[in-house]
Amino acid sequence: MNTRQRKKHHTLKNIFKDTLNLSSGDTLCVRLDPMSTSRDTLRNLVKFGRLAKSNNIQCVFLTKNLDVSKVNDDDIDRLKDFINKYEEEKKKNVVYFELNNWFGGRDYPDVEPFSTWISTRKFSDPDWCKENKLAVKFGNIDMSEHYCISASREWVEKNCPDLLSDKTFEYTIITHSANGSETNTHTNSFANFLRYPNEDGDVYGKYGWKFNPYTKENFGVEIFCEDPFYDDDEDDEDEDD
Repeated sequence: MNTRQRKKHHTLKNIFKDTLNLSSGDTLCVRLDPMSTSRDTLRNLVKFGRLAKSNNIQCVFLTKNLDVSKVNDDDIDRLKDFINKYEEEKKKNVVYFELNNWFGGRDYPDVEPFSTWISTRKFSDPDWCKENKLAVKFGNIDMSEHYCISASREWVEKNCPDLLSDKTFEYTIITHSANGSETNTHTNSFANFLRYPNEDGDVYGKYGWKFNPYTKENFGVEIFCEDPFYDDDEDDEDEDD
């Protein structure tokens, strides 16, 4: 491999390393099929994994064998363009939802599997979240536990498909006062727990928490320590007194 070929080989490695979050020691096998926005075929567009060879990247590019040592600038541009389009499509297949453990029905769907997930604190379990490839931001809101969850659409469809539906559910609130107890039934929608990217592609929860991007590096639980009900100024005033 001459110097020019070596430079292109290095450039190609960096494209995949940066875009697909590969470590420097990873080698890559990629199959690129024609673009499709179909949810059923999207996850088959790009497949990659470690190879036995440590000094080469092997690709199948649009049904054409791509020899890394002979790759030209047009091939690199096509790869960049394809990966960028793929990443944009992949973002559409991420589901963001926000839960809080304070009041069933209002703050989380008090139905299975959510009831069990909340009662067993699954979304604060790093091992469980990594195993399920969830990127969770977890912390406290006053005395409650709060979760901003980034998940693949595939995971949601398999484990809690009602989130993606227009289904509703009922829950009851019992209010006690000096005049006795009052029972009220309320209706909530699963869709009310979903959150969506803004024009910049960022996703925020109702308390201003920013969802973690859905990447391998973020799988697990990030403990977040910002309580919107906590006011530093009030404490400062107390100290001055």
